[in-house]
Amino acid sequence: QGSIPEAIELYRRYLALVPDDADACSEIGSLYLVVGRPEEAFFNLDKSVRLDPENLLARKQMVKAAMQLGRFDDALSEIDEHLIPATPDDARLYWLKGHCLKATGEESLALEARNSAFAQDSTNPVYAYDLASLSMKTRSINWAEARDILNQPVLHDPTNPDAYVARARWI
Repeated sequence: QGSIPEAIELYRRYLALVPDDADACSEIGSLYLVVGRPEEAFFNLDKSVRLDPENLLARKQMVKAAMQLGRFDDALSEIDEHLIPATPDDARLYWLKGHCLKATGEESLALEARNSAFAQDSTNPVYAYDLASLSMKTRSINWAEARDILNQPVLHDPTNPDAYVARARWI
């Protein structure tokens, strides 16, 4: 097995010869994310989706890169215009949307997005914690209702340690 920097270098050389290979742009972009280089990741992933607009994996990776760069509007645009319409049952997309909206100060819209994520997957302790946290911050629920939200992942899977950690953070 080679190293990630070596793989990046090989993709760079390949792309110098075949610059319009959408899959290679997506691969190198994903590798740049792994090594903490979101600028290069975003550039290559953006190129990949321009070459192949149906590449949902590249679009999801581009959202990660945009968020790491603090480009929350770009991430939101990608989520709303492409990813949610293509995969409306993906709770993670709504959670990411909520994160972006909260980062841009749109707390009421963030709360709607987090509600959607939790409605689709009430077993996820992160979704439960984030929903309860923002709901309490915006005073849209009381402490007992927040506790009920946080209990859902515990009730679903009593063997999931993350469910207990999320619940314990509220005590």
